[in-house]
Amino acid sequence: APCARRASFTAGAAIAAHMGQRQVRSLKDRTELYTLLKDTSFFQQLPAHVGVDLCKHMSHQVVDAEGTVLCYEKTKGRTFYILLAGSVDVHVLGERSVQAGASSTEEVYGPKVATLVPPFSFGERALLSDTSLRTSTCVASAGTELLVLDYTDFDQCLRRVGNVLFMPERLGE
Repeated sequence: APCARRASFTAGAAIAAHMGQRQVRSLKDRTELYTLLKDTSFFQQLPAHVGVDLCKHMSHQVVDAEGTVLCYEKTKGRTFYILLAGSVDVHVLGERSVQAGASSTEEVYGPKVATLVPPFSFGERALLSDTSLRTSTCVASAGTELLVLDYTDFDQCLRRVGNVLFMPERLGE
């Protein structure tokens, strides 16, 4: 079924049609958006009613410029992404330091360790703790489309539904 899921995500227009403005998205649009996303690894962990509620808060982001950095390694993470179209290169600098005069993407952000394609999700650690640091720098290609969810909206959804059993990492907070 991976081909069927990929077809859902390469048709970014289907998802964009249900996006509307955050906070005013109808229950029908949230439910249809959830139906398109429920097979992603992130949404598979969630009870359906929580997934539908989160769809109210997700925003749609289109990257216009090649090489746009979505998140920087070793910075505080507050945003989770679901890749709908395009690609994102993942770079890890690790313990290396940036050399003076560095200009290429790999010199500045470290070697590319992966290229993410739809329907990949990333940045979920940002939702588990408001102190998480990014483990990589993610650089988008032009035309990349993403759904974006931030920590505050995620946390408010959890508080409303009172369900953290599916994310034991949050129990210690």
